[in-house]
Amino acid sequence: MIPKDEKEALEFLRKEVGNDYVPWHLERTFRLMNQKEIECIRRLIRKFTEMIPADFSPKQKAALLFEILVKRGTYVDEENENRFVYVSALITGNSVCMGFSELYCILCYSLGIECSIVIGFAWNKGLTEDAGLHAWNIVTLPESEKNGNVTLKQYHVDVTWSLGLSCSMKSSYFLKSDQFMEEHSHLWSEEDYKCPEDNRETIKFEKDKVKRICHILKEETASLLAETAL
Repeated sequence: MIPKDEKEALEFLRKEVGNDYVPWHLERTFRLMNQKEIECIRRLIRKFTEMIPADFSPKQKAALLFEILVKRGTYVDEENENRFVYVSALITGNSVCMGFSELYCILCYSLGIECSIVIGFAWNKGLTEDAGLHAWNIVTLPESEKNGNVTLKQYHVDVTWSLGLSCSMKSSYFLKSDQFMEEHSHLWSEEDYKCPEDNRETIKFEKDKVKRICHILKEETASLLAETAL
């Protein structure tokens, strides 16, 4: 069982903050930056999304974004304001769960993929007393049925909990069901999202592509930061 005080915190997030929390958090990031910083971030996001092939399917794009963030990401919980927002995850690859979730959401929307940020709890297996607030994503992807119809399906995506895994997507927290997430120590307001099944489709792209894109992004980021003197 989740400790009572944390269940109450989850209810507080739902009732008092609700659906306004994520837009508020993103808007707050912009309020803290000057115009030069904002333009730098926008250019980096454009560069990031330009690296994703336009002819990829939405599921391939979501998968490639996920692999890139996991490849270049490191969980760093330092006394730094940016660790809670996507700025640190974008520029350095270092962040906490909220930063990775915000960045994945922003990049998905930049590619036309519907994505939400889930605020809930997570804990080490068997240690519910260590449960802490956690953020991850849910993506909505079009999928073709055998009868030719296209349906929209929702899946969980957790970049943070995939860091450090030998990340073949089978062993990661990518396109997972409610059942999988519950079995792997995640708690959230389930009425807000319905992810009935894990992805069963094999998602293919060149594995070297992730490494190449990460290298290009590193060089582009360094160049842009030097240019804008941030």
